[in-house]
Amino acid sequence: MKLSDDIWALIFLILAIVLFSSGFQFDDMPGQSIGAGTFPKVLGCALAICAMTLYLNEGRKSRTYAALAQWARSPVYLGNVVAVLGSLVFFALTAGRLGYHLSVFICLMIMLLKFGNTWRNSLTIAAVTAFVSHLFFYQVLRVPLPWGPLPVIY
Repeated sequence: MKLSDDIWALIFLILAIVLFSSGFQFDDMPGQSIGAGTFPKVLGCALAICAMTLYLNEGRKSRTYAALAQWARSPVYLGNVVAVLGSLVFFALTAGRLGYHLSVFICLMIMLLKFGNTWRNSLTIAAVTAFVSHLFFYQVLRVPLPWGPLPVIY
C-alpha cells in the first residue's frame, strides 16, 4: 500500500507530539539545565519539522491518499501475508502449551514450505533456528522462554 505524503506527515506529527509530551514525564536533574527529558523533546521537535516539511513539499501533485501497489493485488503475495500473520497468531496462542521450540519449529516449517523451500531444507532450518534462538534467548539474554513438553536440556 502506498500512502500519500499527507498521511505520512500526519503520522509523523502525531508521533512528534507523543515524543515531545513524553519528555515532560522525566524528572529534572538537580543542578542541571539539561535532564533526561531533553532528548525526547528535541527529537519530537525535529520530527515535527520533518512532518511539516513533508506536508509543505511543493512536489505534491496527487491527492490520492492511499492506493494498493500492483504486487499487493496478487493472490500469491496475499497468501504469503496471511501465512506470516497466521504463524504469528499461532505462536502467540501455542507457545505456552507447546513451548518455544515446538511453536517456532512449526511456524518456520509452515512459512518455509509456503515460500518454496524443500522439505529437507525447511526441516533443517526450522530445527536449527528453533534451537539456536532458544539457546541465545535463554542462556545469553536470560529470557525465561517456555519449554513445553520437552525436557530441560541446558
